[in-house]
Amino acid sequence: MTSPTEAAPQGSSEAGERLRGEEIRRRAASGATLLAVRSIAIRGLGFLGNIVLARLLAPRDFGAVAIGAALLAFISLAADGGLGAALIRGDHTPTRRMYQQLLGFQLLIALALTLVVFAVAPWFGRPGWVAAVMTTAICISVFQTPAVIDLERNLMFRQLAFMDIIQTTSYVVWSIAAAAAGAGVWSLVSATVVQTVVRSGYIIAVAPVRVLRPRFGLDTIRPILAFGTQFQAVNVVNLVRDQGLNVGIAALGGVSTLGMWSMAYRFIQIPFMLFETLWRVTFPGMARLIEAGE
Repeated sequence: MTSPTEAAPQGSSEAGERLRGEEIRRRAASGATLLAVRSIAIRGLGFLGNIVLARLLAPRDFGAVAIGAALLAFISLAADGGLGAALIRGDHTPTRRMYQQLLGFQLLIALALTLVVFAVAPWFGRPGWVAAVMTTAICISVFQTPAVIDLERNLMFRQLAFMDIIQTTSYVVWSIAAAAAGAGVWSLVSATVVQTVVRSGYIIAVAPVRVLRPRFGLDTIRPILAFGTQFQAVNVVNLVRDQGLNVGIAALGGVSTLGMWSMAYRFIQIPFMLFETLWRVTFPGMARLIEAGE
C-alpha cells in the first residue's frame, strides 16, 4: 500500500484538488500568451547571439556543435522514453515513487549512452570530443524532469516561460563571452552545459515538486512504458528526418557547410513559434479537461 507521503508529491498543487474546467481554460489561455511572448524573446535573443557568434567563430565550429546537438537530441529522446508525456497525460497525480523511478530510469540511460559517446570520441577527433562533452548535459537535465512534469500537468506556464528565457540568456551571454576570450568551439560546448545547469537549478527551485533522489526500479512506471514508446515514436521519426539531413550535408559538403546550414536553420525556425506554443499548451490542457470530465 502506498504511504501518505508517496500518494502525491509534497507541495504539488494537484495533491489537494483537481483543476476545474474553467480554471483549466484560464490557465491554458494565459499559458499560450506567455509562451508566445517567451518564443519571441528567445528567438530574438538567439538571433542577436547568432549574429555576434558568426563574427567570432568559424563555420566548422558550428558544424562540430551541430553534430554534438544531434547526439544530444538522440540521447534526450532515448532517456525520456516518452514517459514524461505519459505522466502529463495521466488522470492521476504521479506519486513521489513514480518520479523517483522515472529519474532513475532516465539517469541510467543517459549515463550509459554518454559513456558510449566518450568511448568512441577519440576515433572522430575534435568533433567527437565536442559531442562527448555536450552529451554530459543530459545527465544533468534529467534531474529537472519531475519538476517540469508537475508544472506542465498543472498548466503553470509562467515558470516554464521564465525557465526558457533564463536558459537562452545564459547560453548567449556565456557563449559570446567565451568566444570573445578565444575559446573557439568550446565556447558553444561549455555554454550548452552552463545553460543546462542554470535551467535545472531554476526550475527545481521554483517548482512545487523537488525529487532529486533516483530510485532504480520499474514497478510504478511499467504500466506507462507502452504509451511512452508509442508517443516517442513520432519524435524519433522527426529526429531521423532532421538529423539524417544533417548527416547528408556533412557527408557531401563537409563540416563547414553543415555549420552554415545549421546557422540558417535557426533563422527559418522562427515561423514555427506559433505551432510550438499551441502544442505545448494543448497537450496538458486537453489532458486536464478530460480528467475533469469535460
